[in-house]
Amino acid sequence: MEREARPQRFDRGTTVMAISRPSRRLAYGAGVAATAAVLAVVVALPVLGLGEIQSAHDESHNIGTGLRMADAVAREGSALILLTRFVDSSNPSATLARFEQQRVEVLADLVLLERFVTTDAPSLVQQTEGYGGASRVFIREAELLLEHVSKTGNESTAPNRDAYLDARRRGLEKQEELFGAATALIAANDDRATAAIARARWMSFAAAGIAVVLFGGYAAIAEHARRSRLVAALTETKLVRAEQAAQHGASLVSMASHELRNPLSVLTLSAELIHMTAVEREDDELMETAAGAIVAARRAEQLVAELLDLSRLDADVLTLDRQPVAVHEVIGRACKAVEDYRLPHRVRLEGDLTVTALADAGRLEIVVRNIVDNAFKYSPTDSEVVIHLSTSGPSVVVEIEDEGPGIPEASREQVFARFYRLEATAHVAGLGIGLHLSRELVRRMGGELDVRHRVGGACLRVTVPAKAA
Repeated sequence: MEREARPQRFDRGTTVMAISRPSRRLAYGAGVAATAAVLAVVVALPVLGLGEIQSAHDESHNIGTGLRMADAVAREGSALILLTRFVDSSNPSATLARFEQQRVEVLADLVLLERFVTTDAPSLVQQTEGYGGASRVFIREAELLLEHVSKTGNESTAPNRDAYLDARRRGLEKQEELFGAATALIAANDDRATAAIARARWMSFAAAGIAVVLFGGYAAIAEHARRSRLVAALTETKLVRAEQAAQHGASLVSMASHELRNPLSVLTLSAELIHMTAVEREDDELMETAAGAIVAARRAEQLVAELLDLSRLDADVLTLDRQPVAVHEVIGRACKAVEDYRLPHRVRLEGDLTVTALADAGRLEIVVRNIVDNAFKYSPTDSEVVIHLSTSGPSVVVEIEDEGPGIPEASREQVFARFYRLEATAHVAGLGIGLHLSRELVRRMGGELDVRHRVGGACLRVTVPAKAA
């Protein structure tokens, strides 16, 4: 742990200027880094992958819609063929009326198809025009043939019989050309989307790395700025300056957290879109990769939410929604969230599982999640984490025990200090804000969080008010 600087005698003006300038430079550098991260996540990722995936998907969808419309025209054209071959000899005028009605419907569908292709599937305009022209020629020849058959009852003597058959053959050829071109375009879009997914996969990991690095850098910059301003305040021996330094650090943390929310949301949505695409294509490797990116993004969102709560606590603007809460359900959600990004341990929940607390469910879940996360992080992977529920007078008691290195008696209060890390566990990744935030949240809910004595591991106890009977 970094030792606290001892007060020394300084020239006041020189010291304040020397400390303020680096703090301003660090804050400016943090703003530049935030802008770069937002551009990387919000701009680069869609350009290099997701935008092309969506474009290929939309184009394939439009081509498929056009094919369905062309198929409808072909089916209605088949109805015209049947009417020309099977004329009602007892009432030929009725056949002519049905033919006229069917002809109008076919021509209307052709117009709709051509308009749709022109606006939504322009790559098929040429084939559609050929198909539409052949269909109109066939309709005219079929109409002439039907009039002759209605009058004579003999199809073979129709003067346009050969032209009718030729128009029918040409219509089928143009239909085959249209369907073949559409199939080829859909296959090309599939190849394009597959290549874009591969690019987006690696870009997602790069974006996740940028967001996490920026998150850690912001936290370090905020703490450095807070300590620098605190030293400046101490040299002037004014408590007001010390309070201003603390508020500056809290506002910097709040600004960092707000800046990170949008890019992290984009990152999470992007990873979920890739996962959905992988599920549709049954690509197991891509599904696993996308699932990992989703977990990493959601973990980063949790850390940002905790920093926001920390800044609200510092500004004394945190609001709580205290309602009756089934504590075992909160513990279940917290353990599930930790298992998403940590190697799972054996968790045993015991005691009175019916206890109900009067607390803010979301903030209580953050408290349990932070404690369970520490238990998983510092304990051997084959160990067991025991969570015991009970009541003590007007309070609900949650005790979480692990088999890790434990917490020395001399450090049982220090572990709740902001950014404090035990020397024995300093090599494990973390910011040192989880227990500090958890204790402050529990105290705002009218409870307490402390470390209990345990041989061979750590035991943290949470007490919150029980629901009134």
